[in-house]
Amino acid sequence: MSSSVGAGSTLPRTAFRSLQAVHTFIISGVTKDSTGAVLPACTVDLFRTADDVFVATTTSDGSGNYSFSLAGGGTYYLVAYKAGAPDVAGTTVNTLEAI
Repeated sequence: MSSSVGAGSTLPRTAFRSLQAVHTFIISGVTKDSTGAVLPACTVDLFRTADDVFVATTTSDGSGNYSFSLAGGGTYYLVAYKAGAPDVAGTTVNTLEAI
């Protein structure tokens, strides 16, 4: 059995969904100590300000750089920690905007 489409034939209707562009929001920075010196290898935790929900964690690199890629925007804050002698910890303001 073969099928063909000829004059007067119709093709089955197929629904198509348009794909929406997904925007990625970024929060990034450099971990530093209280004197402004770069502080590498810190654990950096990201929290949503509206409800204090933990969102993600990362570790800053050898130059103190960290970055979070987020599917949605909003307001966030970070908590950074580095174990050592002495331990170092800090929190950002709670008004960081993902852009």
